[in-house]
Amino acid sequence: MKRYIDGLLALLFLSVAFTACTQDEGSMPGKDANPNLVIFTQKTIAPNNPDNDGTYRVAVNNKTTEVYYLAEKTTTVKSNGMSEASYADYVVSKGKKAILAADSLSGGSYSDIVVPEMVGDNTVSFVAVNGGQKTLRQTTFFGLLWKDVVAGTYTFSATAQKWLKLGTTVSTTLQQLDSDPTQYRLKNLYAPGSHLKFTLTKNTGSDSYDSYDYVRVPGQELPLTYGTNGAISIRDIGYWQGDDSMAFSPDYGCYMYNNAHKYEITFAFQLYVAAGNLGYGWDYFEPAQ
Repeated sequence: MKRYIDGLLALLFLSVAFTACTQDEGSMPGKDANPNLVIFTQKTIAPNNPDNDGTYRVAVNNKTTEVYYLAEKTTTVKSNGMSEASYADYVVSKGKKAILAADSLSGGSYSDIVVPEMVGDNTVSFVAVNGGQKTLRQTTFFGLLWKDVVAGTYTFSATAQKWLKLGTTVSTTLQQLDSDPTQYRLKNLYAPGSHLKFTLTKNTGSDSYDSYDYVRVPGQELPLTYGTNGAISIRDIGYWQGDDSMAFSPDYGCYMYNNAHKYEITFAFQLYVAAGNLGYGWDYFEPAQ
């Protein structure tokens, strides 16, 4: 089902035409007499999966000869009954050995590590080793589990086709977050690893076609750029105009049908860059028959 833009909408919107790191645990290794390390969390990028793969840079001092790492469920780590020293031994025994590279500036070493396929609440442990001396540092990672709801076809508006250059339609899968059923996404819509995410609200409506639930689409950066203006982003019209009433209007809102035409979705979107507006239009998702 397609809804066409009323001419009044055009009048309404005429006027608006080295990865950074964060330190997680541990102190800077400095010139400690014992092996030591510090964990930095980095952005996970394709082909790795940011929902389930943790990306870390581990910096160690010059007393460290080896580093081992292991991810386990946080509940398992908390209930294992081991002392810190015993758990460090366990990580060395059961974990993976990191490949260290020399850091000429600090005199120590570092390793870039991807810990894959984590679901739920995990504790990632790293151990710096020098002979019989070991230092344990830990950080946490909550991995997301997205469950397939239905496969279908996504149709881009003329505005999206102009700026995103992804064609008229693409095949995608509607997914729901296992840990929060109000969270949905359309998988790999813009590129592998780049999904359209949106949130189910408690606001509802209906038309002659079906009843529906309104959804919200906060601003999200796409893996696409517009010249020297940087990344293109997308958001619903309510966020664009700073007016929630528009987000829950059948004329300007985004909504997902919930009965006879369950999971058909209408999206009213604005595309923009840091410098300003690129336009707006209506996209649609239709489940496969």
